[in-house]
Amino acid sequence: MVTPLSAGQDIDVDVIPEAKIGEAIDELADFKGLNETEKDALVKVRIGQGSYRDALDDIWKGCALTGIKCRDLLRASHIKAWRDAEAHERLDPYNGLLLAAHLDALFDKGLISFDSNGFILISDSISESDLNKLSFDKTMQLHIPQKTHEYMKYHREKYGFGC
Repeated sequence: MVTPLSAGQDIDVDVIPEAKIGEAIDELADFKGLNETEKDALVKVRIGQGSYRDALDDIWKGCALTGIKCRDLLRASHIKAWRDAEAHERLDPYNGLLLAAHLDALFDKGLISFDSNGFILISDSISESDLNKLSFDKTMQLHIPQKTHEYMKYHREKYGFGC
């Protein structure tokens, strides 16, 4: 069931498949109750979403951690969540990672983060058994662009990694 935004609940758009977001925006743009200005704004959001994903592709060239290249397995993940970010941070590609879906879910919930050298940090709330089932390699590292460091520091602090 879809909850209207007016109900006061946060909706995490990062877990909605890109194609579904595009379809929803396209449907809204066709809605007769919108004026031309509102329709133009929706089209710009749609274009911005695609540009953001393309910019992340250019920076990361696949999953930032595993190197997986198949786009259907990857999610564009904000480091500083959309709801917490200033307007200029929301479409800043350095505020994003391309991650395999399972890594995106862990990152989004603050169960993993990365230290200033890009080494993976893992929450104590994930059991060794679950880490093994995820085929997790605790030595995983990503190469963080300089412009991404402040966003990653924010993520670590928000989720209590203290590095």
